[in-house]
Amino acid sequence: MHLATILAILGTIVLADPQRPRSSPRPHSVVEAVVNEKGKVESARIVESGGAELDRQALELVKGRKYKPVMKDGEAVKAFLTVTVMPHPEL
Repeated sequence: MHLATILAILGTIVLADPQRPRSSPRPHSVVEAVVNEKGKVESARIVESGGAELDRQALELVKGRKYKPVMKDGEAVKAFLTVTVMPHPEL
C-alpha cells in the first residue's frame, strides 16, 4: 500500500492496494484520536486492528493530518475522532 494513493470519504481513509484481489474481504483499522483545540492530534490508538502494516499506516495518516477544531458555544474544544482506514477496492 502507498500513502500517496489516499482517498478520504466521509471519515473513512482508503488506501489503494493493487496486489489484493477484489473478491477478498477488505481489512480495516479503526483509529481513535484526541484532537486538541488547535486541530492537532494529541494522541491516537488502534481500537480495531487490520494487521500490523495497515495499523502502522492508519496511525501515521491520522497523526499526520491537521483537523478543523470542534466548536462548542463559539469556542474550540478538545474532541475525540474515530477514523476507519481500509484498502480501496477499485484502486
